[in-house]
Amino acid sequence: MFTKHSKNADGAWKDFVHELKIYLQEWIKGLEVETFELLCDLIINDQMKRRVPTEIKEHFIDEWPKFKFPELLSEKLDQYGSVQDMMKKKTDFHDHKGKYSSFKEKNSAHVRGVTEEPKQGNFEKYKSSKTEDSFDRKKKVKC
Repeated sequence: MFTKHSKNADGAWKDFVHELKIYLQEWIKGLEVETFELLCDLIINDQMKRRVPTEIKEHFIDEWPKFKFPELLSEKLDQYGSVQDMMKKKTDFHDHKGKYSSFKEKNSAHVRGVTEEPKQGNFEKYKSSKTEDSFDRKKKVKC
């Protein structure tokens, strides 16, 4: 609540400061922060969590509240990143298989006769003089 609290539009700044102090004290007490070092860890951890992409937060959704120390959070994020990099390399490797398949497809299509142009004679029987005339006539526009 402390990090997202905002001032009321009609409220005084003095009241806002008082509310922030109370929220900060409750936040610190709730997380059992008793030393300056733990307070620093809390602030750094909070900043790190704000900068993590949503996709990664969703991956750690069950463990997210347990990451109270920046060292633990950074370790988990680095592990996640290295696994993602490894998975990306594997998929890139598998994508190279299809990279050279266009040559095969081109040759097999030619063998089947797919690359031939359609014969114009087949379309001539569907043409009619009425169709061509209707495009040539123009109607006068009435205003």
